[in-house]
Amino acid sequence: MSVRKENDIFQPIEVEPVPRLTLRLPEAAMACGLSESFLHNVANRGEIPSVKVGRVRLFPVERLRKWLLEASESPETSVAMAL
Repeated sequence: MSVRKENDIFQPIEVEPVPRLTLRLPEAAMACGLSESFLHNVANRGEIPSVKVGRVRLFPVERLRKWLLEASESPETSVAMAL
């Protein structure tokens, strides 16, 4: 058993944060600037990339970014999203 000395300084281990791979519905809606109900509806119709794990719908961050980029470049998708 070691005895703590007065000059011992506690050094916490530094850990890099783990980047999020997916977002839940409220987080994804906020990140996209969309309402949760709209995002829920388009996800249920399969118009936006998402995956259902149990009762939780998850939105992969990279696929969500790609979907938004494609939607912003295509007038047809933009109109369909507004309906």
